[in-house]
Amino acid sequence: MLQSNAQVAMSKKNNVSGGSKASPLSVEADDKRRFKRVSVLWSGEYSDSKGADQQCVIYDISVNGVRAKFDHVMEIGAKFVIKIAGGIQLMSEVVWARGETVGLCFKDNPDKLASIMAGVLPMACLEYA
Repeated sequence: MLQSNAQVAMSKKNNVSGGSKASPLSVEADDKRRFKRVSVLWSGEYSDSKGADQQCVIYDISVNGVRAKFDHVMEIGAKFVIKIAGGIQLMSEVVWARGETVGLCFKDNPDKLASIMAGVLPMACLEYA
């Protein structure tokens, strides 16, 4: 999984890594989104269909989902638990895919997820946009 020099530099500058609080590289708002998202560069983990732990890279996150890159193509509709930010485990579903990069929607209620992620995400991402 390749990272651009700018991503590596920004992640070092902002000390963004799995398990640390998100320093907003940029908080993005999109007219179609109910929740703001924050750009991050985190490692994530999930179990494949055989139960083996696999790694992924998370590029942005909101209380509604993430954009992540996996080592293989994921099918739309696939459901699994993803571990992020030092062990937060969230049930997720693939809602779009472009090659190995996918959009995951969290299956829990966003209000519940906002309380879980209060120590991880900036306040702007915990409220309705």
